[in-house]
Amino acid sequence: MEALNSSSLSEAEKAQHFRDACGRITGVTSVAEAVGGECGFVSEAIVDRLDVKRSVFAEIENNCSDGCILTTNTLSIPLSALHASARRPERLLGLRFLHPVLFIPYAELSTAESSSSHSSSSSSSSSTGTNATAEGEGKEGGGGEGKEE
Repeated sequence: MEALNSSSLSEAEKAQHFRDACGRITGVTSVAEAVGGECGFVSEAIVDRLDVKRSVFAEIENNCSDGCILTTNTLSIPLSALHASARRPERLLGLRFLHPVLFIPYAELSTAESSSSHSSSSSSSSSTGTNATAEGEGKEGGGGEGKEE
């Protein structure tokens, strides 16, 4: 996005960057189509309701590869609540982009005790174009409620 905001680019170059970016977007009509095959990273951004998120993550896990890293942008649900129903909780992390996304190239990465360090380091590098900062192993996402007892 930095290139599109650069004053050194002509309007034609900016338009070409935009067309190139749009050409990399593919629409799908099912979770299986979106995450199947070689997908290595899924970032969920739906309504903050535990039942809905659990249902969506179950469908994602049924269709993605075993090595796929899953992230959620929840602000109110502790990661441990999502981990309780996940088949591979060590692969589920919190990832929230700071707003406005176009101008703040940072993301917050949060983990829970059952998240693996490999998943968090892979997620940091997967957030290409952003600087993902990890809250650290054992920290809970979900607005900082902390570890559930």
